[in-house]
Amino acid sequence: MEVDWSHLPPELLETISSKLPIYSDYLRFRAVCRSFLSSVPRTPRHMPPQLPWLLLSADTSSFFNPQDRR
Repeated sequence: MEVDWSHLPPELLETISSKLPIYSDYLRFRAVCRSFLSSVPRTPRHMPPQLPWLLLSADTSSFFNPQDRR
């Protein structure tokens, strides 16, 4: 039996998304399908604003995220 996750109630999706502690997980959650995307705000209300990523060198395209330490 196949489950159609796109028909979950928006209130449930909002509750689930509010439990996600990491911003990248929140973005992945929104990317599941259109109903997930439209049910939660673009910017999570339960997390502090994200720190900007730092460019390590002008010669490379490497970025450093202080929160993830990567």
